[in-house]
Parts: sequence; structure tokens; C-alpha cells
Amino acid sequence: DDIASDGLRKLYEKLERFDDMLRFTERLIDNADDADTRAELRLSCAKLCIDKLDAPSEGIEHLNAIMDEVPTHPGAVALLAQMLEKEGRDDELAEFLQRQIELSREEGDQDKELSNRVKLAELYESRLNDPEKAIEGYLAVLETDGGFRPALAALGRLYEGQGETAKAAETHER
Repeated sequence: DDIASDGLRKLYEKLERFDDMLRFTERLIDNADDADTRAELRLSCAKLCIDKLDAPSEGIEHLNAIMDEVPTHPGAVALLAQMLEKEGRDDELAEFLQRQIELSREEGDQDKELSNRVKLAELYESRLNDPEKAIEGYLAVLETDGGFRPALAALGRLYEGQGETAKAAETHER
């Protein structure tokens, strides 16, 4: 019964029995009938792990479970990206962004695709120290929007860093 389960969760929260609240909510997930309900319950679990239990890895696991079932869940997408970055899980963040790019392309959402491509290229440039993949990423951005200034500036900077002055000059001229 939804009323009883909501009441028990509120009581656990009021009593600051967050471990019990988490375990109870996980049981509700097991009994939920649809993906959206499970996603909302998992999001509650993730936030509880992150905000109250100092268990970011467990929170990330809940968020990944949401992505497996509802890959475009807006709350989970934003929180997972934030947590992977905060926890320094850069390789996982790169994989996550790549999946988001593919989903955006499938949905025909060019703005979201472009935004995720920029984030991925920046990640390769700044945190993963992989200039080749960063260049590939920025070139992919420019295929979509040939005049996107931040990508052009980043490409010029990366080409200069690799000693490719001709490509850097050509990029700066664009």
C-alpha cells in the first residue's frame, strides 16, 4: 500500500534511520510493477546514499541501475554525471557521456548531442590527458556545428600543444 510505505519512509527519515529507510526502499523496488516507479525509488535510494549515508559508490550503483532501465531519466542522468565527476571516475564518465551521445542521436536531439560531445572532449583534454581523443571529439562537434567557437579554440590549442602549427593556424582562421 503506497500510503503505508510513504508513511514508514517518512518515519524512518524523521528518526534518522537512514539505513532502514534505504533497505525498505530497496524492497519497494523489488515489488514495483513499472520502470518509472522503480526509477523514482532508485533515485531516492541514490540520494539517500549520497546525502545521508556517505556511500557515493552505492549511490552510483543505484543511478546506473536507473540508466539500465530508463536511460534518459533526467534526474538520474544529471546526478550520475555529477557523481562520476566528483568521485574522479573519469573513465566511467567518458563511457556514460558516450552512451548519452548515442541516445541523443537516436532521439534526434542535436543540442543535447552537441553538449555531451563538448563535455566528452573536455574530459579527454583536461582529466584523461588524451589529446588525440579530445581532438576527435572536437572535430565531431564541428561536424555538427562548424562555427562552434569553443571547439575551434580548443582544437587550435590542442594542435599547438602537439606542435602541429599548420593545423592550429588553419583552425584559428576558421
